[in-house]
Parts: sequence; structure tokens; C-alpha cells
Amino acid sequence: MHEYDFGILDCTLRDGGYKNDWHFSQATAVSLIDKLVSNSIDAIEVGFLFPDQPKDKVLGRFAFISPEQLERLTCSTLEAASPPPFFGFMVNYSDFKELEFSEPFWRRFISPESKLEPFVRVATQVEELRGALTFGEHLQRIGFRVMLNIMQAHTLNDDLIEKSGLRLRNSPFDRIYLADSIGSMDPIEVRKKLEILHHTSGLPMGFHGHDNFGLALANSLSASQVHDGVWIDGTVTGIGRGAGNTKTENLVTMRTTTSERDSDANPKHFVDLCKFGNSNFASDKESDFREKVLMFSAKHFAHPNYALALLKEPDNSLEQNWDFLSSLDGQSKSRYQEHKIDLATSWYLDRSAHSYEEVDEKVDQFMLLGPGHSLVEYQSELQSFIHKRELRTGSLSANLPIEREFVTHYFICNPLHIIKNGIRDEFHSKVVSPWY
Repeated sequence: MHEYDFGILDCTLRDGGYKNDWHFSQATAVSLIDKLVSNSIDAIEVGFLFPDQPKDKVLGRFAFISPEQLERLTCSTLEAASPPPFFGFMVNYSDFKELEFSEPFWRRFISPESKLEPFVRVATQVEELRGALTFGEHLQRIGFRVMLNIMQAHTLNDDLIEKSGLRLRNSPFDRIYLADSIGSMDPIEVRKKLEILHHTSGLPMGFHGHDNFGLALANSLSASQVHDGVWIDGTVTGIGRGAGNTKTENLVTMRTTTSERDSDANPKHFVDLCKFGNSNFASDKESDFREKVLMFSAKHFAHPNYALALLKEPDNSLEQNWDFLSSLDGQSKSRYQEHKIDLATSWYLDRSAHSYEEVDEKVDQFMLLGPGHSLVEYQSELQSFIHKRELRTGSLSANLPIEREFVTHYFICNPLHIIKNGIRDEFHSKVVSPWY
């Protein structure tokens, strides 16, 4: 698989607001932010700052971000992150261009005590670039990190992009985004336009994709090749206006490394993010669940029949499906072996079928074998000692560097490790497990 080095900006609370008029609950927002931080997301855009309520509807509070709201969204995970993600919101330049810039109003968002670096992303049409530049200069002077989001990128020809890039060369913006606002661009077009803009402006790039043609992820990965550290927008489950956006979950899966943050997300945190999205944002939970399991299968290079078989088990959780697919190795991945699905089902997914027996057995000497470098260094001496003393031994892992003939018991809590390591089929040492 190709290696992709890019940053991720999650804008679920901003672009996803088009689906519910920004009526997210505080609990949902804080929980989402917690899960995004746990998955090493580089930046979190928590909403819009519109100047006024529209006349035809009532928008929720995430359409009117305030300093107090930003403070309330700070969770313990966010504060503990090192480095913390960038944290901010978007404004439409067209909403503010007729208003006099009020420095006291904007200074309210800058807190000297906060560890977070607030950003404002200024969305604009290219025709209003001159005014957006001035607006960005005011925001930068106050202390914001400022990014520019050029909308309707499909309308921009190469000449216009080049002229815009030259105008932006000495601008206050930390990063320039192109937004495929109507989802009509293709990967070649996306990369070419971003390369021209990057070359002429000398600034880092970003890309915001929509999925009208089903190309949001492909376009995003193409954008990430322009230079190391391009930022890519995503939303959890792809929630957003129209056909939706690039899925944050897919970006986390595809990303290999980033320059600033550890992107090798803990699998549990990743599965938690997938579960949270399915429960809170998926318009079709069954379809989203299916997509996630198939994505897990691709992530682990597993034969697709494993995922299809798991999907036939209606009571499987995302965690159980992930655990099984991640347990496969070697030929088990590329060649479908139906008996492994049967073992997982009987041991792991039908817990009520198990019975337990107590064994009354007294042992004078028993050696527990745990993981550690010393087992590798002293393997032969240790095996000789076990043999001479005729010791009973218990391994806390199926993968310790001790030959299996010297292990009399394996203590295994996860039944999928029994499948993965062939313990049941390949040797006769006694397995101590609730599922065996």
C-alpha cells in the first residue's frame, strides 16, 4: 500500500451542521472531540460563526461559535494531548465584508491561559480574494492562526489559480485550501490545481472534498501528494452538505505518518470512533456498519469472504469484527478458511454456550513465562532448566520465544489468539481460557 503523509482536519461539527442546522448537543460534541483527539486528528473545526440568525429557520449554537462555547468544548483528552490539535471555526468572508472590523469582538477568542492555538478559516470566492486578505491580516494581528478556504475550485482555470497564488505569496494565511464545493472534480484536476497554487504562493495546502461522484477519498489522497503535510478535511461518517464529505475514518485508516502528530492510532480508539459515528451520525446505520467491516477487512488485507461471513452474524459488534480480522495472519489472510469463522462464532460470539470445569490439581513447582527481552537472550538456558527440573510452565502469550514442547499451559483471554496461533490445531499443550 502506498504511504500517505498528510494532516487531518475534522469538520464534523461544521460541515455536518448542514444536516441538522447545527443542533448538536454539548455531550455529543465533547464526546466527538475526545475521540478525534484519541485518533491523533491534527485540527478540529467546531462550527461556523455566522453574524445573525436567518429569517427562515433557527440555527443551533454551533452556527454561532462563541469564546464561552469554545471553553466548554475543551475536554480532558484535548488538554492532555501533546501537542494539542488546532482548534477553531470557519467564517464566510461575505458575511463580514460590509461590517467594520471590531478588534475587541475578535480578541475575546484569544485566551492567554489556553494551551490551544485558535484558528479561523476564512471561506471566500476567488473574486473577493483582495478583501479576504485584508480580513485575514486583521485576524492574524490579533493572534489567530488564519487559513483561507477558496470555494468553487472547479470553476478556477490555471491562469486564475496562478494569479491568485502570486497574490497570496506574502499573505497572512498559514495554509490555503481549495474546496471542491459541488463534488465535481477528479483526482488529476485536484492535484494539478493544488500544485499550481502551492508553487505560486509558497504556502502549505489543504483540500476539502465532497462525494457527489464518489471520488472524495480519491481526490483527497491525490491532494495529499502535492507536498508532505497537506491537510485534508474529513467528517465522521462523511456527514455534510449534499452527498457528504471525505470520511474521517477513511483518512485515519489511510494515513501512514504525519510530521507533527503520532498517526498510528490505537486500534481501540479507532473502533470507538467508528462506533460513535455509526450511533450518532450515520443516516443508514446498517449500510455504515457494513462499510466499516469491509474497511476493516481491507485494512488487515483479509480475504473479503471473511468480512461477508462476519456480516451474516447479526449480533457481531464492530469490536468483535475488528478483533477477528486483526487476528488473521499469514495464509489465513489471503485464503478464506471457513472453519476459522466457525471457531470465532462458537468461542467468541456465542458466549452462553460455554461451560466451565474446575480442575483440582496440585503442582509443587510452576513457572510463569511472561514477555520480555530476557526470554530471547536466555532461551536455551531457560529451556534446559525447564527440562532438567521437569517443570510445569504457563505462558502468558502464544508468541513467546520458547519452543512449544517446553510449555505445558497457555493462558489466553482473547479466543481469537487461539485461532490466530493455531493452538487448537497444531499442538496439544493445555489452553487455559474462558472460551476453550
